Amino acid sequence: MFGAGELREIGDLAQQLDPVIAAIRSGSEEDAAEAAEHRITVGRLGDAHLAHLTALNGRAGRVIDKMPDNVFKLGAIATLFSGARVIFCRRDPLDTCLSCYFQKFTAGQLGFSYDLTDCAKRYLETERLTAHWRKVLPLQWLDVEYEALVADLEHQSRRIITFLGFDWEPACLEFHRTARTVTTASAWQVRQPLYGHAVGRWRKYQAHLAPLFDLLGQDEDQKASYGREGFEHSS
Repeated sequence: MFGAGELREIGDLAQQLDPVIAAIRSGSEEDAAEAAEHRITVGRLGDAHLAHLTALNGRAGRVIDKMPDNVFKLGAIATLFSGARVIFCRRDPLDTCLSCYFQKFTAGQLGFSYDLTDCAKRYLETERLTAHWRKVLPLQWLDVEYEALVADLEHQSRRIITFLGFDWEPACLEFHRTARTVTTASAWQVRQPLYGHAVGRWRKYQAHLAPLFDLLGQDEDQKASYGREGFEHSS
């Protein structure tokens, strides 16, 4: 298994795939030759990306692309890579939004993260799109809850490893010892053993989170006692 970080290629592939999908949807294919050409284009794009992943690490049976925005491109991913496996990581929505708000991303990127209201809207829209993908795509899918992972790292790690088709290795619990280069916003976290103090972090800032409570569906009486067990995917 090889962690490739947050790759940008899927977004580029989706753009290249758009004209093909538009032609198919419009019913503009005049004959079997045109339909065959579209299939060749899809295959060519997919093969080129697989060759790129192989070049990154030719020994890996699985390559992990953890770009968060891949969730918006799952239609393209399913078209190009029918055997792809998707791990969807969920976290308490308040903690998720707050984490985005506190993170200073590269200038000009992720503009939503500068506003709590926009963070909440993006969270809800991502949940809505995810529910759609579940209904229409044939991809293999595994949900991992952040809080469950923190509470029982080994059990959740075993679920992931089994899902990816690997045998369990105890070294999976020592992820922080990795020597590979990490250049994403999580560069510091992946060098640390698993910690739990970020669970429920929003409570320290509760008085300032009215935009999140309002959009995530919490009324005034619930705010003081809000917890993971009280949130049932309000989107």
